[in-house]
Amino acid sequence: MTIEFEIDTYKIPAFALPAIVNDDYTALLDDDEAFVDNLFAWLDEEYGQGNWHIGEVGEQYFARADFGGLVGDVCDVDIAYKLVDLD
Repeated sequence: MTIEFEIDTYKIPAFALPAIVNDDYTALLDDDEAFVDNLFAWLDEEYGQGNWHIGEVGEQYFARADFGGLVGDVCDVDIAYKLVDLD
């Protein structure tokens, strides 16, 4: 069995980072909390539950997020995931 790790980078709204990185939802509004929950559900669907984790988080800048099309402060966030090849 071969396990390899890949990294995809996404623009994620800066408001979501405390919840995503530190599991800190205290400052989020209900809609923002739903955004984070939906993002986690998408990552689980895309990469498989337990097969991904948050990697490096870049500096904040103004752009359109890759999720939800939100325009505002975002950060480039690396999502590391594993590919399993059963030989």
